Amino acid sequence: MRIIFRADASVDLGIGHVMRCLTLASELAERGATISFICQDLPGNLCSHIDAQGYVAHCFSAGEKDRYPLDKAWQSQSNDQELLDAKESLKILQAVVQPVDWLIVDHYHLSATWETQLRPFVKKLMVIDDLANRKHDCDILLDQNVYNNFETRYENLIPESCIKLLGPSFLLIGLQFNKRAHAEREHNKNIKNVLITMGGSDVLNVTLWTLTCVLEAKIPRQIDITIVTGSAYKHSSQLKEIIQSSHLNKITYFHDINTMADLMRETDLAITAGGFTVYELLASEVSSLVIAANDSQVPAMAELNNLGAIEFIGKFHEHLSERFKEKVLTLINDFEKRKSIARVGRELIDNRGLERVANVLLN
Repeated sequence: MRIIFRADASVDLGIGHVMRCLTLASELAERGATISFICQDLPGNLCSHIDAQGYVAHCFSAGEKDRYPLDKAWQSQSNDQELLDAKESLKILQAVVQPVDWLIVDHYHLSATWETQLRPFVKKLMVIDDLANRKHDCDILLDQNVYNNFETRYENLIPESCIKLLGPSFLLIGLQFNKRAHAEREHNKNIKNVLITMGGSDVLNVTLWTLTCVLEAKIPRQIDITIVTGSAYKHSSQLKEIIQSSHLNKITYFHDINTMADLMRETDLAITAGGFTVYELLASEVSSLVIAANDSQVPAMAELNNLGAIEFIGKFHEHLSERFKEKVLTLINDFEKRKSIARVGRELIDNRGLERVANVLLN
C-alpha cells in the first residue's frame, strides 16, 4: 500500500503536524506500507528529518509572496493560495509511483478547495484536523482532541459518507509513550524534577518567560529543572544566558532531542504549551500545568481542565506571571492534586489510538 502525507513544519507553523504524521507513518510502515511526504520548503522545515526516518520527503519551493501568511497561521487561506499549493503538490503526486492508496493531509491552511483538486489522483483521502472551521472533501476525518462537542463539531463540514474518527480513542500516541510497555508509575510525594517544554518552535518564547517565573517563584532548591526546546526554537542563546546566571536550582537544557518519552517518565510535574505534548504527558501519567500558545489550543485545553486531566492557566500573555507562580507552587505542594491529575489522564488514554487509526486505513 502506498501512502503520501501532505504536512508542513516551519519556525512559525511549528513542527506538530509533521511529527504526528511521522508517528502514524511509523505504524503504517511497520505494517508494510510505503510512505512518502509532500512538504513546502519553509524556514525550519523537517524535510531532512523525514528523510532520516527512512521516508522520502518531496519538498517544493514557493516565493515569499506565495508562502502562507504568518499572521494567519491558524486560518484557512484564499482559494488562490490553496490552488497554488494543489498545483505544486499534484506535480509531485503524479511523479511518484502510482497508484496512491491514501493521501493524508494535516494542514490548517488546506480545505476542500485543495482536497477536491487532488482527490481524482488518489484512491482515498484522509484529513487530520483540530479546528473544525472549514469544509473538507475526504473519506476519513481524524480529530483526536478532547472537546465537549467532539461528536458534532464537523456537522455540515464533511461529506455524509465520510468516516469520522473523533476523540481521544484515536490519539496518535507513539509507542515510546505507551504506559503498558513500562512498569506502573510511582509518584513522588516530594517533587524532584520539573519539566518545561513549549513545543517545537515556541515563536513567543514562552520557554524563557516560564523559566523566569519558576525561578522568581523560588521553588525549593532541591527541585531540578529540565528544559526541552524543539528543532525550530530560535532563542537558545537568550535562554542559556538565564540558565547560566541562575544559582538557585539545577537546570538541565536539551535542544531537539528524541528521548522525550524517557524524560517524561522521570518528571514529577510538567509545564507545557497546549499542543500534542499534553496528550503525551497524559499517556505518561505526568501532572501538567498548561499554557495555550494560541487561540486554537484553548477549547481542548479548557475541556481537559474541566475533566481534571490538567491544570490549565489560559492563553499566554505577560500579565499571567503572578497567577502562574501561584499555580506552580500550589501543584508542587499538593501531592493529592498531582495524583488526581495523573489518574484522570491514565483513565482518559488507553494508548491504542494509533493502532485503531492504522486498522481503519489498512483494512
